[in-house]
Amino acid sequence: MKDKVKKGEHLLVQWKHDEFWYPATVLRHDRDLEQCTYVRFDDGDKQWCNLQQMLPIDIEVGDRVHARWNGEDDYLPALVEKVSDDRSDGYQLHFPGKGEEWTPLSMMRVTR
Repeated sequence: MKDKVKKGEHLLVQWKHDEFWYPATVLRHDRDLEQCTYVRFDDGDKQWCNLQQMLPIDIEVGDRVHARWNGEDDYLPALVEKVSDDRSDGYQLHFPGKGEEWTPLSMMRVTR
């Protein structure tokens, strides 16, 4: 990750309560703090984190992710089959045993 992140930047951030990375937006950055960046996850949760806990959003065709099928609460394993041109429409995912659907990034989590 770069030395500095910008306010408003949308990234994958490691949630401190599990091993997954979730989409989040940088709210502020303070170089004087060890955990120097404050982020808001797409689901509304917030946390302080350091640069090692942030990655660019680099989800591509063939990646394995976990996502919410039909907006349900549980995250299920899925395979990315297509990425929308501007990514705002999300990702077409294949859920084994369930089918395919377009899923927004806010309904996904990844491992790295």
